Amino acid sequence: MTSVSERWNRALMSRDRDPPAGSSTRFRYAILSTPRCGSTLLARALEATGCLGVPHEYLNPNALAAWRVIEGRDPPPIEDYLGEMERRRTSASGSFGIKVHYRQFVQHFGQAAEQHALAFLQRQDRLILSYRRDKLAQAVSYHRARVSGVWSSEHAALFGNRTPKRAVFDAAALETCLREVEEGERAWRKLLEGRLFLPVALEDLANDYTTTMRRALAWLGCADCRPIDPPTAPVPAPPDDTLEAEFRRWRGGLM
Repeated sequence: MTSVSERWNRALMSRDRDPPAGSSTRFRYAILSTPRCGSTLLARALEATGCLGVPHEYLNPNALAAWRVIEGRDPPPIEDYLGEMERRRTSASGSFGIKVHYRQFVQHFGQAAEQHALAFLQRQDRLILSYRRDKLAQAVSYHRARVSGVWSSEHAALFGNRTPKRAVFDAAALETCLREVEEGERAWRKLLEGRLFLPVALEDLANDYTTTMRRALAWLGCADCRPIDPPTAPVPAPPDDTLEAEFRRWRGGLM
């Protein structure tokens, strides 16, 4: 049986999602992110303008697995694969965007991850760091998504009448999630030293979506584009969920 994640990734990697063909790439940008920092909302909002390509997590192993099913063959070497996605997903305006977690470079390149990430950054015309100020809330959200399989409202819609598994307090799992998001952002900030980039916090997207999106669009050279209503939404915690409060109490007890 095909999982929700598999169906979601196949829909995102489908050729039906490609912009009309015929445009060469003249502008490249990257959303540098960590899990559960609002990067999907940002990427969908930029895609919805119609002039900034389809910024998806093309280096996500699940995206490559979907590519394998759709194309009926193994993906080519990473650089060739990314070149193919660039040719397919460049908008009519000549823009191509990609969203990427640092850990995806580690997954693909191991000890050479930093070298490949640096080369990747150098190819981009604009960089956006998508992050979340409240790392404990981010870790809880990450743990909840890993357990439930619901990563966004797009995922939730695919569950139908099925009830996703509910996350419970697990100190070790939560600490692992916290360490991963902290290390991922730290790695990006290290590589961004001395470079121009736009920081976009989830809290700003949530509290002042229009202003934050206008800043992002101006940074990407699309100041004339109008920010549309949020195209996707965070998945709310169950109404009686106490996971975040428990984690905060537990970490407070460690100090």
